[in-house]
Amino acid sequence: MNKLKLLYDVITTMKEKESINGSLVLEGKKDQVRFLSLRNEFQKDLAAGAVKAKISAELDTEGKKIKHETSLEFNSTEQMAGMHRHWGRHMHRHFGPEEMSREGIRHPGIKHRLTALASFLNLLDTMQVSEREDKTWLTLNPGEFLAEFKTMHAEMHQGPEHEHHVPLPFKEFAAMEKPAAELTLQINKKKEVEKVTFKVEGKTEGEPGTSKDLSLQGELQLAW
Repeated sequence: MNKLKLLYDVITTMKEKESINGSLVLEGKKDQVRFLSLRNEFQKDLAAGAVKAKISAELDTEGKKIKHETSLEFNSTEQMAGMHRHWGRHMHRHFGPEEMSREGIRHPGIKHRLTALASFLNLLDTMQVSEREDKTWLTLNPGEFLAEFKTMHAEMHQGPEHEHHVPLPFKEFAAMEKPAAELTLQINKKKEVEKVTFKVEGKTEGEPGTSKDLSLQGELQLAW
């Protein structure tokens, strides 16, 4: 099977969808101890801009435990735009004008762009396709691509003014050394994505001179 043709058919099929229903589950562990869990059950009417979502999350980091549950419903694209503006104002108040400033951000040069492109092409070249009955599995190993993106992102955001741009626990995942990653798409005979699973594993700094095992895994299920 032509891998690029399969990707093209899947993307073409998915972009024509007018509604998406599904669930997303995330779990993060540090030294095999869970510190992050999230579940999002959602329904999206892309044509009308209507969204329903039920989100529950638990976070345990730096001795602080947070549990949050919420339900969201938007009936139009205008309401969605209003939510985005509200979120933007919230982020601005939370971080402050200095920390939200883009001053000092370096844009990637041609060398970084070509390196990232080479990593992406290698990712496509090494992806694996397997078929069984009426299902197709497409597996990618984006570890090298993530490592290159991390290097480019770090060089673009040098300086103390950017230290707080990535909130915990995502800062720990961003600092992960030599991440190993796997992404698998389950595709039906109509070229619809039914399930996406992924896992990222690596090490992050712990106490001085030590490191901790860090992992993030998730599953996205879509119902058509």
